[in-house]
Amino acid sequence: MVERHAQVDIRAANERALRSLGRAITLSSGQFSLVLVCCNYRVLQELMLQRLEEISSGVHHIQKVILPHNARSLYTSIHLQLLTEANPPSALMILGLESVDGLDDFLRSINHIRDEFRKRHPFPMIVWVNDKVLQKVARLAPDFASWAATPIRFDMTTQSLLQFLQQETDSLFATVLANNAAQHQPPQVAKHYSTVEQVWEHSYELHFAIRELHNRGITLEPELHASLEFVFGLDNYISDRINTGLSHFQQSLQVWQKLAEKEEAGEQRGRGEKFTATSPLLPCYALINELTFSN
Repeated sequence: MVERHAQVDIRAANERALRSLGRAITLSSGQFSLVLVCCNYRVLQELMLQRLEEISSGVHHIQKVILPHNARSLYTSIHLQLLTEANPPSALMILGLESVDGLDDFLRSINHIRDEFRKRHPFPMIVWVNDKVLQKVARLAPDFASWAATPIRFDMTTQSLLQFLQQETDSLFATVLANNAAQHQPPQVAKHYSTVEQVWEHSYELHFAIRELHNRGITLEPELHASLEFVFGLDNYISDRINTGLSHFQQSLQVWQKLAEKEEAGEQRGRGEKFTATSPLLPCYALINELTFSN
């Protein structure tokens, strides 16, 4: 792993962002305001929400509105979940925007009725977005977005990003491949469609993490790179992007082959078999063969 420049103290930056969010809630007490909060990872979002609850306990009553996948109107979704208009919250957190189906139309509708939010909501609205959604908000709901100041950002440390990628890939392998690999059987992808779709519903977070690490000058270890290529292959295959999926599988396979060759040559752990029963290459080979011959 190579880092080209000193890492910014991200933890301290997150604490400053958290205080800024708390001030925004306090300063807008009893009146409408819009705050955009950009965070690319659910795990970090949950951590920051927990910290906000800790520092706001007994001071602010913050209500959350979690948007369902099939949401068509932010205004309607808010009023379906708002406890009571007679006793409005200190602030309203809008979560789940990135998971809304038909997000483009959803954002256009927000822009179209933006004045209704100001008329009916005497409290700050804090809308959580990721980088991709933030760009769409600026493009598709520019009038609505113009009410917000510069977005408040929360980021993960380099170590946390690497741990996140490793944990997410391990989770997939444990969910889909573990039982098959233990029995020396090819993975049956079709059996796990619903499971994989559920686990990787937020697979875009992996791309955010990889891009962020690249921007910080971090090179992924070969094993992690191969695992991620395998994950992207599976994700594309399940989404019926067969050729793209097979391309990722082949890239993963090539990395593992190079690592196995080094191992065989004694460059890592001495001489031995090229593939062992526990090697990630084993299920990778089995799955590639299964998919190639079935397509």
